[in-house]
This record gives sequence, C-alpha cells and structure tokens, in this order.
Amino acid sequence: MSVNINLTPLEIGSSYLKEFIYLEPDNVTPIDLTGCFIDMEVRASLLDANYYLRFTSNDKITITPLEGKFVIELDDQDTKDYIASPDKIPYVYGIRIHFSNGFVDPVIKGTWKFEIFPNRTVV
Repeated sequence: MSVNINLTPLEIGSSYLKEFIYLEPDNVTPIDLTGCFIDMEVRASLLDANYYLRFTSNDKITITPLEGKFVIELDDQDTKDYIASPDKIPYVYGIRIHFSNGFVDPVIKGTWKFEIFPNRTVV
C-alpha cells in the first residue's frame, strides 16, 4: 500500500533534497533495504504512459539500508533544464522499492510542482 505525499515544490535551477525512512507498521522499526533497488518516476498525469523524469538508486537516490532510509538528492545542474509544471498543475510521481526476492512495493505517490520563483534568474 502506498502513502500519498505531496512534495515541497522544486525551484528550477536549485538543489533539492528529500529524505524518506521506510518503517515497519509499528512506525518505529526501520525496514532493512539491503539488496533493494529504488526508482522514482515523474509523469505529467496519472494517465501518461511515459515518464518525464526517472531517478534510481543507481544515480540520484542514495540508500542507507539498515536505517531504512533513502534520499533523493538533485543539484542545481540536475534541475536547471526541468520544465515548469504547466499552468501550476503539479506533476505526479511514484516511488517503488524492488526487493531482492522480486517483491515490488509502490511505497509513495503524490504530486510535485516544478516552479520558477519570481525574481530569480536561472543560469
């Protein structure tokens, strides 16, 4: 079952960091992510078959397995060419954890706006 989290807007041309901790149902014990692969896909809408962006634990997602923690980290060079959310409508995203036994858990989904903040110049 996935949790719905609407992410803080990303300012185009700025760095972005978001940390998640994957816990057992007791909300205290971290789930061991040893051997896991994590991916995140960003789409224009739920009906869009193609993703706009994709991050994985091979590039922009770092996993700290025994703490159940994973971090999405983008720098200003990563985000400088992103396209602002059309008409302030947020993109949708989903994060999946792929366990070594073949189980895939779609843990988080939600919305994410990409914005150009007023009075800022993106170089």
